[in-house]
Amino acid sequence: MGNERIYSSFNRGEFGGKLNEINLATGSSLTVFSSAFYPVTDVKFAPDGQVWFVAGVSHMMLEDAGLFSYHEQHIQCHAKVSGFPTAALNALRKPNAKQYLERTNWPFEPTTFVGLNFAEDGSILVASDDYGILTYRDEKWSKVTENWPQAVSLAGFVLLKNSVAVLPVYDRGVVIIDLKTSQYKFILPDYCKSK
Repeated sequence: MGNERIYSSFNRGEFGGKLNEINLATGSSLTVFSSAFYPVTDVKFAPDGQVWFVAGVSHMMLEDAGLFSYHEQHIQCHAKVSGFPTAALNALRKPNAKQYLERTNWPFEPTTFVGLNFAEDGSILVASDDYGILTYRDEKWSKVTENWPQAVSLAGFVLLKNSVAVLPVYDRGVVIIDLKTSQYKFILPDYCKSK
């Protein structure tokens, strides 16, 4: 909530999503972003008051992700990717197939975004199933969590005040990441631990 507006996002998985702006003074509602392919997975206010959001989905080996901002009734796409990771193309036995269906300001393999937050230095932190945490600053991407395991199904992104990130994992506990050292550990419930 900010500037007397509430923003609600919709995540319909492979059926897309949208971002709505609700004016608290008038009660009116406006759809500011709608996509048949990109469900909105997280929305946050930047320190300057701008609305930022990530969208994306992983479905049948296809990965889609986008980083957007919304300010003064204008959506800006900062990065977008749609395509098949190399491992998916190899599994389909089509290693020479077209990998990227769409790619804008994205230097890595296709992935999906599940959350975002803002670091103390002003950079944007983005959570990704395939890379853990990435930073976006001055239109450039960098990895925070090196050697991240492939295809971890993340369910969100919480940033604590002491530069610790908590990433819930679908049906498997959480990942705790110290952003100052880039060290991380998985905390799994007992039913996920091997005996």
